[in-house]
Amino acid sequence: LDVGAIVATTYAHKTGHTADPDHDLLLPLPADIDPILGVFVAQMGPIAANGILHADADAVGRDITELGSGIAGRPVVVLGAGTVGLMTALFAQKLGASEVIIADPSPFRRGKAQDMGIAAMTEDAVWQHAKARWHNGGSDRGADVVFQTRAHAGSLHTALKTLKPQ
Repeated sequence: LDVGAIVATTYAHKTGHTADPDHDLLLPLPADIDPILGVFVAQMGPIAANGILHADADAVGRDITELGSGIAGRPVVVLGAGTVGLMTALFAQKLGASEVIIADPSPFRRGKAQDMGIAAMTEDAVWQHAKARWHNGGSDRGADVVFQTRAHAGSLHTALKTLKPQ
């Protein structure tokens, strides 16, 4: 890296950090990018990708060859339209989920999701939508994959209601 290069790195929950190239993973960013956006590269993006990797492992086992192999072609719900929820939903769209819906109680956050091209609805509406529209016969109704990114017990309950029986 050149001196003065704009980089992203992880440093946990601190207000500042002196990066050490001998100990920290430094990810170079384009020179014209606002450095504050590095948080998405080094912190929030990996959190969202890690959730998708867990879904991949659940669907295909330990031999994951490609990010998103467990969600490709499957309907996905994301509960919570904060930063991690929005990134998870965007990843799911890009990685080939058959449909992605984000649910959040905030009209403002649902609007932001819709501005990004993600279908959005309330938590009460999303589980009903999944059960009414996503089915493979019999009682196999609901979402194949649900990511619960909202730190609220009611959202976890909704996530479990939204899933198809497993």
